[in-house]
Amino acid sequence: VRLETVSSGAINVDQIISNAAADVVLDSAGAITSVDADDDAADITAANLTIEAATSVGASGKALDFNLTTSDITASGDVYFDVVGTGGHSTTIDLSAGNIEIDGRNTANDGGYEAITLADVDTDDGTVKVYNYANDITATLLDNSATDKDVRLETVSSGAINVDQIISNAAADVV
Repeated sequence: VRLETVSSGAINVDQIISNAAADVVLDSAGAITSVDADDDAADITAANLTIEAATSVGASGKALDFNLTTSDITASGDVYFDVVGTGGHSTTIDLSAGNIEIDGRNTANDGGYEAITLADVDTDDGTVKVYNYANDITATLLDNSATDKDVRLETVSSGAINVDQIISNAAADVV
C-alpha cells in the first residue's frame, strides 16, 4: 500500500489494513494524521511502515495507532503514536525538529501489549517520551544530543527498561 501527496496536502488515516507480510508507505508533503481521537484501535495494520512527512505524524490526543512489526519515520514535526499489537514493535525515527511520544499502555480499548524497541531514534530539537505497560522498552540507540530537551522511558505494571545507548545533551534529563 502506498499513499502519497506531491506538492501539498496531508494524509488523514482512518484505517489501513494490509496483509501481515505487506509494507505500507506514507509520503506526505504535509502532515500524517489520525482522523479519530486516541482510541487504541489500530489505524494501520501491516508488517512494516515507512513514513516521510514534511511536518508532523499524529498529534497529542489524536495519535496514530500502529499494529506493526517495524516503523521507519522521517519527519520535521512532532511524532505521536501508540503501539497496539502483541508481537513487539521496533521503530526508527529521524526528526529535524519536534517531540516524540510513543505510548504502549493501551488504556482506552484494553488492546494488546507489546515490547517497544527504539532501534535508532534521533531528534534534533525535541523531547522523547516512551511509555509501556507490562512489557519492556529497549533503547538500542536514542540520540537527542543536539537539544537540551529531556528523555523519559517509563514502564507501568511490569517490564524492564533495557539501554544499549542513549546519547543526551548535558543539559537534558534522562529519566
